[in-house]
Amino acid sequence: REHLDEDTWEEIEDTLLTADVGVAPTQELVERLRERVRVLGTRTPDELRTLLREELLTLVGADTDRTVHTEAAPDKPGIVMVVGVNGTGKTTTTGKLARVLVADGKSVVLGAADTFRAA
Repeated sequence: REHLDEDTWEEIEDTLLTADVGVAPTQELVERLRERVRVLGTRTPDELRTLLREELLTLVGADTDRTVHTEAAPDKPGIVMVVGVNGTGKTTTTGKLARVLVADGKSVVLGAADTFRAA
């Protein structure tokens, strides 16, 4: 698209909801974006993307603690169970969690318990 119209805003909202940002945060983000576009006179999708990136970073927070806290008994392993429907990113997220835990000096063992795994 070369200009911002109502279809652009709906596409942004749909994309955020599809990415599982959540209804309330999506509404808040779109409202803040609309206001910034109005105030700054943003006209192009590229400028809007930049504003969206800034707003998402503000929402997440650069200073957010991203460490994984696993509390286990001294002689027992900590366990993290990841559950969800097909195609929601469980494997990808598990790999990222494992990488963070290894970087924190923890030993990691991954196990899968799929009853069926599509090829």
